[in-house]
Amino acid sequence: MVASLALTTGDKTYRDSTIIDGSDEIPCIWIEGVERNDAFVYGFTIQHGSNSLGGGIHCSESVASISNCLIRWNTAIDIGGGIACLDSDIYMEYCIIRENEVDNAGGGGIYLRGGHSALWWCDISYNSTDILDGGGLYCTDSNPIITNCTIAYNSVDSRGGGVFFTGGVRTTLRNTIMWGNEPQQMWLSGENWITVDYSDIQGGIDDIRADHVDGYIFFDEGNFEEFPMFVDRRNHDLRLSWDSF
Repeated sequence: MVASLALTTGDKTYRDSTIIDGSDEIPCIWIEGVERNDAFVYGFTIQHGSNSLGGGIHCSESVASISNCLIRWNTAIDIGGGIACLDSDIYMEYCIIRENEVDNAGGGGIYLRGGHSALWWCDISYNSTDILDGGGLYCTDSNPIITNCTIAYNSVDSRGGGVFFTGGVRTTLRNTIMWGNEPQQMWLSGENWITVDYSDIQGGIDDIRADHVDGYIFFDEGNFEEFPMFVDRRNHDLRLSWDSF
């Protein structure tokens, strides 16, 4: 377990002042082979990491929890600018994954391959990939739960500005905002089973694109399309203002 004073004092502002910096040379955090939930990361700014697989955080064959972290300004050569999670079960809550990038492949913010993951109250925004898919999130052969998240203003040159699903993904996006991702909010490739409900999706189901689809997209009740009243989008503050409630 590694935590800042935010854990013991309850003062979440310690996140911004407790920084793990990779100096654009190494990944900030490396988690490998942790079979039980002993890998617990809480209350850090994780920045300027660099790696082939997971610029900010590399997690492989592990069970991990990451909470109240700001993951920004990290770069991966191949996958997972902010975090690459490989054959692992990862639980993320109250994290901001922002302004990370990938040079050659996919998952500008997060790359998930295998395992069972959960993303709760996470802000995945302003991430990018230069060549392939999944500006915000790339997910393959995995079954994540995505709840109460904001996936916004991510970009990619190919498919899935916000999210790219492929390789037999089974997931539900619930009470989630997908907005301003380019060139589309979501792209499905292959045999996936995706449910979207009670979510604000720019462009609605028409902005969820697909190729070679053998699975299903369930665009369920409660979905809508309405501009989110962010606190200060120009300065990348994507918390919702009181006018949104």
